[in-house]
Amino acid sequence: ATLTATANEGYTFENWTEDGEEVSADATYTFEVVSDVALVANFVINEYEVSVEITPANAGTVTGAGIYQHGETVTMEAVANDGYKFVGWNLAGVVVSEESTYTFEIENDVHLIAQFEEYEGLEDLSQSVETYPNPSSDFVNVVCENIVSVKVLSESGRVLSVIDNITDGKCVVDIRDYSKGYYLVHITTENGVIVKKIVKI
Repeated sequence: ATLTATANEGYTFENWTEDGEEVSADATYTFEVVSDVALVANFVINEYEVSVEITPANAGTVTGAGIYQHGETVTMEAVANDGYKFVGWNLAGVVVSEESTYTFEIENDVHLIAQFEEYEGLEDLSQSVETYPNPSSDFVNVVCENIVSVKVLSESGRVLSVIDNITDGKCVVDIRDYSKGYYLVHITTENGVIVKKIVKI
């Protein structure tokens, strides 16, 4: 008898087993039949690496790189340092997104370039951002000109809340359900992204 195992997209054939014991690691397995046989074809899901290069090197920070299984959703987040603004995500010489948050379904290894550029005046804008009261146990006001959205992240980079219905350059962040500690507030303005730290007490 000849058995042939063919992996679907995103999987790799591992081996043939009988009663939990490996009988062949070849996808095509030929053997002489002398009795009833119950074989198991074992497959494993493919894993891929997402790596990131930041240019210029000191222009910002990125979260989301790591190892993912085939078909998983990857969310990359780029945050510009003071004096820089995010420009876009580049993959193999092609700009795949100009948004600081880039989400895609992974099907192979991916090497992304997070591109930033210097922005004159952003550092001054950062100085004009107000976050008060800070520390706080319940609410924090965020005030800045030209706010587009506000995103609150844990120190590990996990997104906890997003506020995008902002008017008059002011919004209120509800931190009542957060544990005590430090949190990062990403303030997206028309001129770039500003990061502030708030403290829950």
